[in-house]
Amino acid sequence: MKLQISREKLADVIMHASQQAWGEAGWFKLANGDIIVAPGKDFVPDTFIIRTDGSVITRKTERWLDEENRMQIRYID
Repeated sequence: MKLQISREKLADVIMHASQQAWGEAGWFKLANGDIIVAPGKDFVPDTFIIRTDGSVITRKTERWLDEENRMQIRYID
C-alpha cells in the first residue's frame, strides 16, 4: 500500500516525531534528491532517509555543517 503523501510532508511528520522523542530535529534535501531527517542531538546517530522513490530507511550517520552552513553527512553503517 502506497501512501498518497509528498516526501516533504512525510519529512515533516518524521521530524515532528523526532522532536517529540529527542527535543529537536530538522530535515534537509541532499544533492542526490534524498531527504534526511536528522535529530539534533549528537547522541542520536540515526538519520531517517526518505529516498526519491518514497521509501524510508534509517542509517547510522555522522552529521555536521560545513563552512557555508550546508549539511554534510557520512554514513557509518
